[in-house]
Amino acid sequence: MTILVDPPKWPAHGMLWGHLVSDESLDELHAFAQGLGIPERGFDRDHYDFPESKLDDLVAAGAQWALVKGGHCADPADLGQSTDILSDGSRHVTFSAARADTEHTHGTGCTLASAIASGLAQGMEVPAAVERAKGYITGAIAQGYPLGVGIGPVDHGWRWR
Repeated sequence: MTILVDPPKWPAHGMLWGHLVSDESLDELHAFAQGLGIPERGFDRDHYDFPESKLDDLVAAGAQWALVKGGHCADPADLGQSTDILSDGSRHVTFSAARADTEHTHGTGCTLASAIASGLAQGMEVPAAVERAKGYITGAIAQGYPLGVGIGPVDHGWRWR
């Protein structure tokens, strides 16, 4: 089983939250989360939300890959790029794409984690799954749209429009 740990970046209830996704099955995801004391109420359809305070426990449980996302970086030297870094501790792979000029980015973390998990479930190696997912989320962000008030969602169906 591969468990994907999305870094805690989403503020709610006075803390930062991340996502925990499995490429194998929901039963194994539930067992993994339960073993680390993540309550069932943290489950949201296909992933667990976990507080930042649990990150070290998740890594200690055997994390093999880490994806550091650069979408929120505002470095003037980035020349309009969003660069993510994937590492297994000895190998580092970078993924860059043009930064979209939009505020409609609701759902980026869940979408990226799910896209990576779907690639892994199809038998892709981790770097290839991340590369494909990065392309997908880049297009979804670029086509994000306003919905109601505030930050709108990314467009999951952008490839078909």
